[in-house]
Amino acid sequence: MAMAACRATTRLAIVGDVHDAWDPVVDARALDLLQPDLVLFTGTTAFIHLKKLPVSFVSYARSCNLERDPIQVQLDFFGASNMDQSSDLISKAALGAPEDNFLLLLAHNGPTGLGSKYNDICGKDWDLRGGDHGDRDLRNAISQVKKKRKVPLVVFGHMHKGLQFGVSERNMIVVGEDKSVYLNAAVVPRIRKVSSSNADEVSLETQLANSNLYECYEAEPLPSEIPSERNFTLVEMEDGELKKISEVWIKVDESQASIGEETQLYPRARTV
Repeated sequence: MAMAACRATTRLAIVGDVHDAWDPVVDARALDLLQPDLVLFTGTTAFIHLKKLPVSFVSYARSCNLERDPIQVQLDFFGASNMDQSSDLISKAALGAPEDNFLLLLAHNGPTGLGSKYNDICGKDWDLRGGDHGDRDLRNAISQVKKKRKVPLVVFGHMHKGLQFGVSERNMIVVGEDKSVYLNAAVVPRIRKVSSSNADEVSLETQLANSNLYECYEAEPLPSEIPSERNFTLVEMEDGELKKISEVWIKVDESQASIGEETQLYPRARTV
């Protein structure tokens, strides 16, 4: 969870669920092009890159022992004995941020209550009947925080954009009735190969069709000399107000980096 004090203009670059698809050399070229003030990771990695932006940061790294109940393991790790205590810990950390800071909640998974269809932002895509796979403690914490201050942006990952059945893509952004924005940044795999002649990229659908679903995003990273596109979600703010969210693919080769594709998610997101 991060709380950022905004300059007049602020840019965040968000990397969703890396799954080892990170090259410090190639991704550094992409970030040099984007020039973000802050880089956030939603999970499967353990560092945050700070450039110029003053930040108050509370880390909630997740661990799991499969021989025990994963939820209870996580609660124990944070010193909580139940979901209510977990909610209290999250809300206490958020409410400890300075009042004049832009409040951004960063989690690995999103909250419950954002839809239960298989392609909803936290929907169970491994079951065509769907189901809400969000975290109840996060939802309760957000409700507690909203009693005292606004929560303009909640960022998370875990629920991949490419659905298990391959029938469509996940809805990656939701705007609540109170204008809170919920953003899923888990575009997986986040690296796609580009031909040497800069022809069409190898799409997510093609990668899924040509490989096992899970091998697809756990594969070895591409060598840095192979032209590729790297995914980032960009959040732009002005004077503490959320202005624009885009999903971008940055084309990187040995000589340069450029924007290969950009899709604006906000302010044109659906409202629920």
